Amino acid sequence: MEYWLLIIAIPLLLSLINLNHWYFFRTVIKKHNEYISGITKISTDDENIISREASHWITSNLTEIKRRIKRAGVNIPVKSFMEPAGYGFVSQQSMSVIDNILFQNLDVLQQARAVLELTKGYYLSQAKLCLNPLHWAEIIIYLPRELVKASGIEITSKISDLVIKILQLVYWLSLIAAYYFGVKS
Repeated sequence: MEYWLLIIAIPLLLSLINLNHWYFFRTVIKKHNEYISGITKISTDDENIISREASHWITSNLTEIKRRIKRAGVNIPVKSFMEPAGYGFVSQQSMSVIDNILFQNLDVLQQARAVLELTKGYYLSQAKLCLNPLHWAEIIIYLPRELVKASGIEITSKISDLVIKILQLVYWLSLIAAYYFGVKS
């Protein structure tokens, strides 16, 4: 009976973890909205105070925001621009949109918001996916591929892709053999 509890507990826990990440990004977006509403010229004193508090919250949680974005696999855009270097020369500079999430530039703010929304959506879809039995059946069927993906190893060459496919085939054949010999005896 304990195995059934484990089989039920793992998807529930994974779903709760992803819901926690989703809730975190919901809070980040709320704080980003509070920040933006206080930086306009027509904002009130209360909005300015709330905006400063929101900017402090975002700054203090920026490392966690970046870690969770990276974990979700969302690419963080890099904005390139030309900076005067003096004596008629310019140098090309670049900045990460998330590192400069509080930069008062409309393009940077929009790109940062898009990254936050994508990450929030990713975690919500993963929370739902963890509760789907077909998702778990697919993981069991393609276990070698999923283990390589979970380990973080990137398959970039054709040889490594071929090795994964051979491992997958051996895994399927061993499942068939285990079922055949298990039923026969």
